[in-house]
Amino acid sequence: MNKPRLIPKAAQKLLLTPQIRQAITLLELPLQKLKVYLEQEVANNPLLQSSKEDLLASLQGKAMYNLSTPIPTSTSYEENESFLLAQTDKVPSLHDYLSQQLRISNLNAEELAIAEEIISCIDNYGYLRISPESLSERLNSPIERISDVLSIIKNLDPSGVGAKDLQECLLIQLKNKGKTQSPSYQILDRCFKELTKKKYGLIAKKIKITEAEVQSAIAEIKRLNPRPGSNFSQEVSIRVTPDVVINKKKGKIEITLNQKTLPRIQINNSYREILRDSEVSNETKQFVKKYLCNALWLIKAANQRNQNILKVVREIVKIQKRALFQDVSLARPLTLKDIAQKTDLHLSTVGRIVMNKYASTPQGTIRLKELFSAEYHSQNGVSISGKNIAAKIKNITVSSTNPLTDQKIADMLQKEGICISRRTVAKYRNKLRIPPSFFR
Repeated sequence: MNKPRLIPKAAQKLLLTPQIRQAITLLELPLQKLKVYLEQEVANNPLLQSSKEDLLASLQGKAMYNLSTPIPTSTSYEENESFLLAQTDKVPSLHDYLSQQLRISNLNAEELAIAEEIISCIDNYGYLRISPESLSERLNSPIERISDVLSIIKNLDPSGVGAKDLQECLLIQLKNKGKTQSPSYQILDRCFKELTKKKYGLIAKKIKITEAEVQSAIAEIKRLNPRPGSNFSQEVSIRVTPDVVINKKKGKIEITLNQKTLPRIQINNSYREILRDSEVSNETKQFVKKYLCNALWLIKAANQRNQNILKVVREIVKIQKRALFQDVSLARPLTLKDIAQKTDLHLSTVGRIVMNKYASTPQGTIRLKELFSAEYHSQNGVSISGKNIAAKIKNITVSSTNPLTDQKIADMLQKEGICISRRTVAKYRNKLRIPPSFFR
């Protein structure tokens, strides 16, 4: 009988050091959160100081020579982020309303943390704008646990909240009413495409009911709420501070980092006195050297962050001049891969740089991510960006007196030489928050 044996095996594995993790964190943070992060680091590291502080304040006195002296800690992120939100006292926001329901649920601490993260990704209409797989990766939690908590959220009020799309939103509402066996549920579940195209005869044949019953079921569906979060306060707004300022002066484009609100961190030179003092123990000197190394790395990572942001923004500006100085809908086709190739930065680095970052431009404050767009080609070979197509779809739906189906919009665009599928039209229509023709 074979006995189990331990067999050593060599394998390559990527390990991220704390320094690299910190550099990645700095790269991802928008300006306001970067300010909070740097203030925390200054508070936690006795060798770091803000330019506003007394140069000797953080290291004066014999207490600093004592390793038992507690290192000051800053307040939590939630407390520091209060300046980010401007809330009204009239009507609670959707997120607040969901949080209140979660607090009285039977979720344990881990499940509650997952639930809070999920509802932070729910938009003002009540839809979840991130996949469970992405949440699982972000929270380092099994996909099954994410799905279980998401199921609980889908049973909260307002009914339909937490859905990924309109179809699921309406199905949740019927399910919560106990109507999973009703014709309306079967139509939404099995014939949603036919419903959006108003093919009622085909629906009746597929569900095996009469057309009169189809009309009755449709009347019930129309009474459902396609935007369950819209009845809540939309006045919770984030005060966006642009990370980059883009201007044109005397025909020349200027790109500058917005550093006004950030603390200017530097290393307190008084540490030299500690390292030179012969009466100071080696243990204390090692303590100082450790925090000196952390301080130097933080300053280096912050400078590298600034250089990479400028490098990426310069390349974006070269390509998207018309979008920045005329109209965002004039954005040219551009992908993260294009910028990565031009800057010699890794694709993930470019993605982190543009994530949650904003630029102040003559057109107003623009999210950097908005300047990226997929590429399509017209019949004559001209390159067209997804932003341009989205603008055309919006104009068509707004100017039309009768609600147009996605296929009719695709046909109209094809007459202009833009060949895209009905599914592509639906994708951009959903991004524009325009409901299907059936609900317009």
